[in-house]
Amino acid sequence: MKTFTTFLFAVTCFLGLSGHAGHANSASDQPCDTGSFTVADNDAPARVTVTDAKCNGAHWSAKLVLTNTGVKVITGYEIANVETYEHKRNVRSSQGETGGQIRPGESKEIPANGGFRNGLSYGKPTGSLRRNVFRLTRLDFADGTAWRLKSTR
Repeated sequence: MKTFTTFLFAVTCFLGLSGHAGHANSASDQPCDTGSFTVADNDAPARVTVTDAKCNGAHWSAKLVLTNTGVKVITGYEIANVETYEHKRNVRSSQGETGGQIRPGESKEIPANGGFRNGLSYGKPTGSLRRNVFRLTRLDFADGTAWRLKSTR
């Protein structure tokens, strides 16, 4: 009986937490509004595109595709994004990687997600995601050189 109780407790904890562990696989995710996910052009020797964007209130997930449009092998990158919600603006984040290789003409699929657990930021409701703008900010190349987005400040 003790083993069964322990098993039941473990299953209950797993099921209770799994709904919050990764909103990217939630059954209530819907395609995001047309035009809400965009990529800012910045003349980088690579291109970022957004595919399969899903929204669920204050949560989102998307597949980004980084395509090397230049002549050098990419060994690292950083993609930044700025999110706008109904009641919260300019939520900035970024993701990147070093150590891989993307040869000229090749692409890499990058899973991305974000948002606010329970739709709250510092205890205040954020509302639903309205807009998400992605921008390539850094590329590192196999020859040791790098491309950086010029600051507009």
